[in-house]
Amino acid sequence: MAVLAPPQVQPQQLDFWSTGDLRLATTAGEIVALDPWSWVWFAPQWLEGSDQLMQRLAEDVPWQAELRVMYDRVLEVPRLQAMLDSSSFDPEHPFSAVRRGVEHAVGPLMPQAGFNLYRSGDDSVAWHSDRVAHAHPASTVALVSLGASRRFSMRPVGGGAARHWHLNSGDLLVMGGACQRHWQHCVPKMRHAGQRISIGLRATDSVRPTALRRGGTFGSPSCITVA
Repeated sequence: MAVLAPPQVQPQQLDFWSTGDLRLATTAGEIVALDPWSWVWFAPQWLEGSDQLMQRLAEDVPWQAELRVMYDRVLEVPRLQAMLDSSSFDPEHPFSAVRRGVEHAVGPLMPQAGFNLYRSGDDSVAWHSDRVAHAHPASTVALVSLGASRRFSMRPVGGGAARHWHLNSGDLLVMGGACQRHWQHCVPKMRHAGQRISIGLRATDSVRPTALRRGGTFGSPSCITVA
C-alpha cells in the first residue's frame, strides 16, 4: 500500500492574530515523528481566550448522549457528542475564528467538525483510529482542547510502546501522515477531572502545516522543537 511520507519539518514564526476575545497563534510547538510515515504536531497554548469558546460551545452545541452495542450489550457512550457542519456557525462565532486559525495552520479542512464533551474524569474515549483513514491513506486530524487537562495517548496499531501528551485548555494537537492507519489514540478515564470539550477538525490529505516552514526533516522517531 502506497502511503505518503511525512512532509519536511520547516518551521516559520507567525504573528498572533486576534478576533474578539480570542487570540490565536502558530508560533511554537513540537513535531514528533512517530514512524517514517506518521507525525504529530503539538502546540501548547495555541489559543488564548479558550474559556470564552468553551462556554459558547457548551451552550450552543446540540449535545447528544449516544448508545452503542458492545459485547452484546447496549451501553451509553461515556461522553456527549455532536457532529456539525461548520457552516452552521455564524462567521462571528468564536468557533468560526478557531476553525479559520486551524485551516491557516494546516490547510483546507473538511466541512464537518466533531465535538466531544467530557463531563468528568469518568468520561473517556477508547483506543481507536478515525474513520477518515478508511478512504484516505494519509490525512490530518486537528484537535483543539478546551477546559480541564486530560491525558491524550497514542499507540501503534498491533501493539507497542504508547506516547502521551497532557492537553490543557487552548492546546492544539495535530495528527498527520499515516497516523490514522498506523496508530490509535484515546483519552483514558481519570480519578478527578473537570469538564472538557474537544474540537476535531479533519482534512483528507496530509497537508504540510504552513506554520512549519524553515529546515529540519523527518527520520527516525524523534522530537523537533519549532521556535
